[in-house]
Amino acid sequence: MRKRKQEGYITTQEQKDKTAKSVLLYLSTHPKIKFNILNHPPKPKSCANCGNLHIRNGKTCSDSCKFTLQRLGAIKGGKKSAKARVIRSKDEKKLSDLLSVNTTILSNHVIADGWDADIFIPSLNVAIFWNGPWHYKEMGIKGHSLKQVQTRDKIKTSLFESLGIKVIAFEDRYFTPQTAYDSLKRALDLH
Repeated sequence: MRKRKQEGYITTQEQKDKTAKSVLLYLSTHPKIKFNILNHPPKPKSCANCGNLHIRNGKTCSDSCKFTLQRLGAIKGGKKSAKARVIRSKDEKKLSDLLSVNTTILSNHVIADGWDADIFIPSLNVAIFWNGPWHYKEMGIKGHSLKQVQTRDKIKTSLFESLGIKVIAFEDRYFTPQTAYDSLKRALDLH
């Protein structure tokens, strides 16, 4: 079983049907549960991932559907975690203030699929991330995983870029709000 998970084991519909038939055969001939099956046959359920009917315990028809659903759940969990922690740093606020003098900005605005940007400039279609230590080093506190934070950052960046939004990230270990503003002013031709 462990080997199948690592290889990304995928079952075909034919294999799923064969497994369902063998389970029904076993259940219908097993002496201890024969009475239950005859009087209360299992009701097929729709798979939460692919929609196929199945009689397995759980929400999915196969392990591959279960793993797919778990991966989707991790993405949803990442969004939920990111939303729960809307704390703007002093430097992020300062950068927002500097930018708002020259252009209209939106702070912590949801752009797509539940993902937001620290600063969004709608007129230029630019998303700006102000990344503090939370994004580049282990904090050593419960509930923080650097790998998860960086994975969320990658998901957001690729989603925004696929929508034609330019993404610019500043790490506070390399930039101050003023140097980030000066950089944006040159790059985006802000007046």
